[in-house]
Amino acid sequence: MDTTGNRPSIFRTVFGASWLMVSTVFWGIVVVSASLISRKAAYVCGCAWARGLLWSAGISVHARGLENIDPNGKYVFVSNHQSHMDILALLCVVKAHLTFIAKRELFYVPFFGWSIAVLGHIAIDRSSARKARASLDTAVRRLQDENISVVIFPEGTRSRTGEVSDFKRGSFSLAIESGLEVIPVSIDGTFRVLRKGSLWIHPGTATVTFGAPLDMTGLTATDKDALSSRVRELIVAMKAPAMATPPG
Repeated sequence: MDTTGNRPSIFRTVFGASWLMVSTVFWGIVVVSASLISRKAAYVCGCAWARGLLWSAGISVHARGLENIDPNGKYVFVSNHQSHMDILALLCVVKAHLTFIAKRELFYVPFFGWSIAVLGHIAIDRSSARKARASLDTAVRRLQDENISVVIFPEGTRSRTGEVSDFKRGSFSLAIESGLEVIPVSIDGTFRVLRKGSLWIHPGTATVTFGAPLDMTGLTATDKDALSSRVRELIVAMKAPAMATPPG
């Protein structure tokens, strides 16, 4: 029985998987080649790759609150995490240069790993606490020195129910230490189109809602608990109207 709210599609599942394999090779080569011109050129290609993957799966993305984002600004976007589609949805609607934190092993995957490396996504080494800390320090320096923003998913993994799980307070170290403003992000609908543990694609619409930026000035490590709770409350509050009012 389908409990996701969208009907599963055999065509979209097969076509989407096929497109994923073919486009990963094609766009992987294109992104790496474009990076020889500039990282901006590579990023434009990466966003086109993301839009193509959503198209192949029959997924449209509706954005709210884009007026809260300065395209030339730098932020830490803090989002709930419903599906693998979350990253694609964010790449399609945010004009700022987004980076994501990914485990180091993904950077060794042919084509895909090469492309995320040249795009400047941040590798984290979780083999030890010392190496994880070193990865975080590198990420903080990059956020301070480069014209990039970062997305973090403080739940740590995709939701199995579609509800917002508890946040890991350690995720907010990056926000506090970088000093960048935090933008709460509520994603709704991606759970219904591709849920954790399933390969079935349920074509539909995802809604991404951006809250007002939060100033990190003066915050320290002792504020992580309060910041985590505050941001989670904002995301949950934003999620409710997004579900109640279908995108126009």
